[in-house]
Amino acid sequence: RKTLSQSAVFGGSNAIGVRTETLDRQLDALLQKQIRSELGASGYTQTLSAYHDRLNAMMGAPGSASAFDTLISGYTTSLSNLADNPASYTAQQGLLSDAQVLTQTLNAMSGDIQQMRSEAEQGIGDSVRSINEALQRIEQVNTSILAVAGNAAVPADLLDERDRSIDMLAREIDIQVLARDDGSVSIFTNAGVSLFDGQAVQLQFDQAQGLNALSVYSPVASERSVGTVSLSTGAGNSLDLLAGNTIRSGRLAAFVEMRDGALVQAQNQLDEFAHQLALSTSLRPQASTALDPLVPGFDGLQIDLAGIQPGNQVALDVRNTVAGTTQRVTLVHVTDPSSLPLSATLTARADDLVIGVDLSDPVAVAAAFVANGLALSASAGTGGGLQIVDDGAAGQTDVTGLEARISVTGSQNGIPQFAMFSDGIESSGFYTASQDGQNQKTGFAARIQVSNSVADDPSVLSRMSANTPSGDATQANFLLEQFTSASFQVDPGTGIGSRNNPLTSTLAGFGREIVNKTGFDAASARRADEGQQIVTNGLLARQSAESGVNIDAEMARLTELQSIYAANAQVMSVAREMMDMLLAI
Repeated sequence: RKTLSQSAVFGGSNAIGVRTETLDRQLDALLQKQIRSELGASGYTQTLSAYHDRLNAMMGAPGSASAFDTLISGYTTSLSNLADNPASYTAQQGLLSDAQVLTQTLNAMSGDIQQMRSEAEQGIGDSVRSINEALQRIEQVNTSILAVAGNAAVPADLLDERDRSIDMLAREIDIQVLARDDGSVSIFTNAGVSLFDGQAVQLQFDQAQGLNALSVYSPVASERSVGTVSLSTGAGNSLDLLAGNTIRSGRLAAFVEMRDGALVQAQNQLDEFAHQLALSTSLRPQASTALDPLVPGFDGLQIDLAGIQPGNQVALDVRNTVAGTTQRVTLVHVTDPSSLPLSATLTARADDLVIGVDLSDPVAVAAAFVANGLALSASAGTGGGLQIVDDGAAGQTDVTGLEARISVTGSQNGIPQFAMFSDGIESSGFYTASQDGQNQKTGFAARIQVSNSVADDPSVLSRMSANTPSGDATQANFLLEQFTSASFQVDPGTGIGSRNNPLTSTLAGFGREIVNKTGFDAASARRADEGQQIVTNGLLARQSAESGVNIDAEMARLTELQSIYAANAQVMSVAREMMDMLLAI
């Protein structure tokens, strides 16, 4: 709203009229600052809510035939039916069908998530373009303001135009605006990065195409496979604005959070489910035995690792007799040295020491112990096994536990474990959670499928070997128990559970936790957005009341002016009549 500033004009000691001084804007600067902050928060929550609603919809309406929790229930029922009647072809075919639907749904949902990540990548690019356009417009208007500020009052329309561009900028990225004495402004992000100080910066975004589960952000350029937002700092250098939480609000921050946070977490949940589903049927536990020490005073354990596959793990418990504590060491079979060292977060446990090593090479195992400060030695045992021995006479270290889980890559091996699920692309179809080259678990939900041996002959679902008697329920009961009763610790990277307190769950329970977590996140994002819109709209309404043009008030003022004009016109009419009468005398 604009108002005219007027002053009286005097002739001697008498007021003879008024003079128009300036056209002033009715503006509450503090309220404007609050609104710009809330505009950024509003753009942030709106974008997050929209994406979380889509994730929730991807899980299907609760109770519907295609909902993820319904598929889990159907798969559980088929497992139970097979356990009750393992010789039934109908039960075998029913389990095969439900397993295929479950894996195909995992494939489709993984594809949906990566499509949303690609859209978020596009959203970042659109937001960067909007930011650059707003900054360029601010620079143009600011230049016009400086051109007149020294000689006359700044036209209010120019200030309005600059404010509109700043408000557009505030929706995209969190900003602070600093007014200068000369009428110009400077604009910074809340992290202190200058966006405009007389001259607009130009943000750059190296957009990637067709994101997948392996497309990740990293502040290290050589490790990054998605786009990042940067600005030039001169001399050929640039500043990565996505590193160090530099962008904290606005649509841009929301797109980044979805691409690199929530959607990656959703993919991790599906990958963890697929990972545990495949390993639940194929991992064979292998216990250790006490060894006869070659040197008196040295004790340890021996384990047979025949058939071990890349990615298989050996759990080693080492007791410190001095401190009275026991440490879990997880040895991961890695045959590709370029994949080392492994991440400490590879397992769900926060208290274990993860060591990647070629477990078929006792010399390499012994060297890994030394490199990690473990007073242990390793050597080849009888029959090609691996012996792990304590520190002998020093008596400070004891080997108290040694157990392996080895992948079974075929079917009908005479044991309940078999490869019911396979990897559609990697490792010749076998899934062993290999770490060679890259983590096979990453993106596995997009590739998991029922093994060809099962699809070609569903009878292998209930027959451990070709000679298994018809009606033997051993393998069918094993499959049911692995899905509904056997528990595991959930990877904290899924956002379900924490590093220090990982969730322990069954496969069926974890599948439902994924659905519950997705629904909870969607509801939370929706509530946050609704609350934010109330705050933003409230401030905008207050600004409209204080600074907006009130049509009723303006009409009342026009009516008042009309009445004054009519009265003045009447005065002029009477004066004219009096002058006419005087002239007629």
